[in-house]
Amino acid sequence: GTNGKTTTCMLIAKILKEAGYDVFLCGNIGIPFTSVCLNTKKNSIVVCEISSFQLASSSCFKCDVGAILNIKPDHLDVHGTFLDYIECKKKLIQFIKKKLVSNLDDDISKRLINTKNCLYFSKKTLKKGVFIENNAIYYNKKKVCDLKNFNLKGEKNIENLLASVACLSDFNIPIEIYNRAIENFQPSSHRVEIVGEHNGVLYVDDSKATNVASTINALTAFKDKNIILLLGGQGKDAPYDEIFDYHLKEVICFGEDRDKIYHSALKNKVKTSIFENFDDAVECACKIAESGDVVLLSPACASFDEFSSYAERGERFKELVLRFIGD
Repeated sequence: GTNGKTTTCMLIAKILKEAGYDVFLCGNIGIPFTSVCLNTKKNSIVVCEISSFQLASSSCFKCDVGAILNIKPDHLDVHGTFLDYIECKKKLIQFIKKKLVSNLDDDISKRLINTKNCLYFSKKTLKKGVFIENNAIYYNKKKVCDLKNFNLKGEKNIENLLASVACLSDFNIPIEIYNRAIENFQPSSHRVEIVGEHNGVLYVDDSKATNVASTINALTAFKDKNIILLLGGQGKDAPYDEIFDYHLKEVICFGEDRDKIYHSALKNKVKTSIFENFDDAVECACKIAESGDVVLLSPACASFDEFSSYAERGERFKELVLRFIGD
């Protein structure tokens, strides 16, 4: 999918390890599949994150269970059109041997499915599949885990957990193991990560949000707050207008795509400031924030105009925020 792959793979691996399985977590998450495959045994389970770029160049990859989490515009600067990007994601279906997991709440994902071996997940109650009811997750009529034990913010992370349960539906893992695994789960850094709170202002690092859909997911997690949004970097030829449908106290634009974001924000009548570099943008956001505000780094852009990765950008944000709080 476009968003949530890493967190979902980490959740699946965490639950399996808690249940006592021999698990290898690899792929686009940073560990090549080829570096672990020779170390697996007959009963090992490989959880593999796959990007659109990897799918585009694959011809012989196979998996027992495959999941399409969601499909939103991303990497259009590389794939050319959204239809080409969809075709890359769709390619996963032909590599699946047993079961396809798909998001019934995502319009494009559910339209791609043309197989009987599909298991849907949804935040709405389903007659068959993985769904939410009474603050718990069910697989068909069986309760799998309690959502009260799940600490990650945002509806997107709920979808990630639903997808994880769907992928593990044949494993008969006890509810107490699910509850223990998700209660102790810690996602990777830079994904709606709380950096700190000072004088009533919450500082959040979501540097991993490198596309518009991911930024919108972060905004929904703080929809009842006054948000000062840090937006910018190296764009991917996607429009930003949908972001400005959400309540924003101010948008701070920076980086290579700052002018495009600035004019889009103005068109949507959102208060906006613009800076060439990242440090100045963060300094401005920190200075104007007041008690009750959230300073949210969720850039909707790649980082390569100023940084080597989203992680380096996120670490720089943390450094600047902690320095400001300390002062």
